[in-house]
Amino acid sequence: MEQYPKVYLYRRIVQAKLFIDKNYAERIDLGYISDEACFSKFHFTRLFKTIYAKTPHQCLTWVRIEKAQQLLSKDNKLKTLAA
Repeated sequence: MEQYPKVYLYRRIVQAKLFIDKNYAERIDLGYISDEACFSKFHFTRLFKTIYAKTPHQCLTWVRIEKAQQLLSKDNKLKTLAA
């Protein structure tokens, strides 16, 4: 079996993380994300968790929560300015 350099594997996982960051508002799942990195779902999940200490699903949820908090904060600032 051919071994890939770690940098190559990390780059593919980071590419998948960037995909999550860009497409968090879309209806994406593990299949879409692992396809972006060109890994099987199981191998991808294992590598992703090794690098980010979270599963891809946990990471997607975290990104969505952060974006929602930013929108709520922005909305509150606009309401304060309008008052």
